[in-house]
Amino acid sequence: MQVAGVYHYPRWQFEAGRIRPEIPELLAAFREAGWISSPVAVDRIMRAPNEDLGATPEEALARGIAIQRIVDAVLNLTDGH
Repeated sequence: MQVAGVYHYPRWQFEAGRIRPEIPELLAAFREAGWISSPVAVDRIMRAPNEDLGATPEEALARGIAIQRIVDAVLNLTDGH
């Protein structure tokens, strides 16, 4: 997300100072669902509790839950968008 000409990236995209390898696949799911143009919406979805995961997608990512399960939960959530 760009604020006053400076890019800011959500903490959940990183692990040990590097971009998580799952991020491209996750962002592709948001793109498919039509949410990629709204970084604020993507961040809110990642930080909101998700019934399918029993956690927020951010927590699921940190716990090592399979990326496909997270992607499916995101697509289920955004299906009506």
